[in-house]
Amino acid sequence: MTVAVLLTVMSIAFASTGDTKSNRATVVKMKDNTYKVFYTSKEPSVVKIRLRDEKGHFIQTDRIKSEDGFMKPYDLTALKDGNYYFELIDQYGRLSKEVKIEETKNSVLAVKALENKKYQLLVEQCEMEPVKVTILNTKEEVLFNETYQGVKGFSQVFDLSKFSTDSFVFEISDNNSTRIVAVD
Repeated sequence: MTVAVLLTVMSIAFASTGDTKSNRATVVKMKDNTYKVFYTSKEPSVVKIRLRDEKGHFIQTDRIKSEDGFMKPYDLTALKDGNYYFELIDQYGRLSKEVKIEETKNSVLAVKALENKKYQLLVEQCEMEPVKVTILNTKEEVLFNETYQGVKGFSQVFDLSKFSTDSFVFEISDNNSTRIVAVD
C-alpha cells in the first residue's frame, strides 16, 4: 500500500510538467491526522521542513539530507483543530503546503451474539447525538426501529427468538453516518 501511494505521488509530481523543481514535494494525508511528506527531487539536497500554525508559530523543524528523495511521516493527532502549514526549504526555494486538522469523531459499535437469537448492541460515541437503531430480517422487513435521544452511549439486549429468520441486519445511524452489521 505504501509503495503504491509513493509511486502514485511520484508519478503525479512528475506528470504535470516534468519539471522536478516546481513539483519536488507533496504532503499526503494518511489516516486520522497523520501525514507523510514526500520529497521527490533526485538531486542531493539539504531540506528544512518546518511545521507552523495559522498564526505563524513554528511547531516543529526538521533538517534532512536527501540524496535522491525521501518520505517523512508526521503524526499531528495531538494538535488542535485548525489550519497548519508544512514549509519546505531547499536550494530551489520555499514550498508551502496547507493541511487542515479536524477532530475525528471516534465511536464504538459492537453487536455481540448471545444464546437463543439474543444480541447485545453496544454504542459509545464522543458527542451526545441521536442514534437510530433499525433491525431488519433477510426480506428487509423492519423488525425494530427506535431513536435514542441525547445519549453518549448505551447497551441493549435484543431478543429476536420470536422471528423465524436466522439472519438479521442492524443499521445504526447518527448525524454523520450509518453503519450496517449483519449477524447470523
